[in-house]
Amino acid sequence: MTRFKSTTTFRLRKWYVITSLLIITAAVVIKVQAVSLPNGSSIPSQAIPSPNAYHTFMSTVPMEKDINVINWAVTKPRTDQPTSLDHPSDPANGWHVFTWAEKAHLLAENQPVISIVRQGLAQSYVNPRSNYYVPDESDTYFSSHIQNLLILQSQVQAHQNDWSSAINSCMDTIEIGSMLPHGGGLLELSFGLSTERYGRAHVQAEGLIDHLNSNQAKSAAQRLAAINSGEQPFSDSLQEEAWRTEAGMLDEFSNPNWRRDFNGNFGNNLYVDLQPVNLRQAFYVDSISPSHYYNEYASYMNQRVADSKLPWPDQIKQAAPIIPSDMPGLGDILAGDTTESLAPYCNLALNRLLEVQLALRAYHLDHGIYPADLNKLTPAYIPAVPIDPFSQHQPLKYRLTSNGYVLYSIGADAVDNGGKPIDNTGVFGHSHMNEREIREASLNINAKGDIVAGVNE
Repeated sequence: MTRFKSTTTFRLRKWYVITSLLIITAAVVIKVQAVSLPNGSSIPSQAIPSPNAYHTFMSTVPMEKDINVINWAVTKPRTDQPTSLDHPSDPANGWHVFTWAEKAHLLAENQPVISIVRQGLAQSYVNPRSNYYVPDESDTYFSSHIQNLLILQSQVQAHQNDWSSAINSCMDTIEIGSMLPHGGGLLELSFGLSTERYGRAHVQAEGLIDHLNSNQAKSAAQRLAAINSGEQPFSDSLQEEAWRTEAGMLDEFSNPNWRRDFNGNFGNNLYVDLQPVNLRQAFYVDSISPSHYYNEYASYMNQRVADSKLPWPDQIKQAAPIIPSDMPGLGDILAGDTTESLAPYCNLALNRLLEVQLALRAYHLDHGIYPADLNKLTPAYIPAVPIDPFSQHQPLKYRLTSNGYVLYSIGADAVDNGGKPIDNTGVFGHSHMNEREIREASLNINAKGDIVAGVNE
């Protein structure tokens, strides 16, 4: 009996010693992983031009006057608009309708801003990689307010029958939008797309094309062709997003308190929240290897960047890279899926359609007919026939009809539907679309039909 107890006690002690050694070994491994930082990262430095249009544009922010009033002045009257320049509401009238004199006054007091913005348009633009997680909020401020100021200018110029200046103010807006993504990630890309959309929508909504003579239409087409050729590829924005996040990770992991931050609000709450809700996740966060986490993210994003360089029809056939199941929170900071890439592709398609519409306007005024094919437009009206971004490097589709022409992109399904517009009746309740609705319907990866120029615009 005594021998049995002794043997049992020995076995328990042996088990305790072995378990303790395993725990100590695991703790050492965990500690090594915790301090093991990624090495060999290839985050290139930025080449910042001098002067940089970014700084030129940002210098106008404190100069803007009555910018909130301008935001109201460029929109059509609504019941929630301020009823006067000084009072936010007037139950008797419901809204304030801005006179052309009031609009001209707002424009005149902001002419110094417009002058500096036009100086910036002649400069190179690179968004500095200064904040990894929280870009400068002045980017948003500038892009939203300057677009309203330029569209206000276009409205006043159109009212004065200065159609050439009116279309150029819209082109200024589109060009600024095309510049904003350069050197930036996905957030800067979204600012740019929004600004381009605003300028393009005003061209269509105000019917500016129909008021242009041949030289004005040709000049606008050629300017838009130059803008389109300078658009930053989506893959570049995705790559910059990856570099910025990787740089942020390196910065975060170099902080002695990174584990506490990781558990709470890694990335200033923009990306992940790894509050340990159970023992397994708490243990994982305590044992996570920064190097492993960094490398998994970099590997995923490298694959996404490579996929985004493929022609669109090949992209939509690609399976998305797999998110490792043992990496809690990694999925929250991954960016750039196929649905997200639709927005810049749709923007390119609509810009290129507008470029050709302008060239067709000029050709028709010069010849009295529309051309038999788009090659007739080059090089006199535009340098080359634009490629449909949704195709395998094929040009935009075009054919003559009894009353004009049909011009279209094959759209996100990458199928030529013969110029049949995207069926949006289930989305918007009607069969025709304006520019905004075309864009929104096109952002549906499952949308069937083509993006057709001039559909109810």
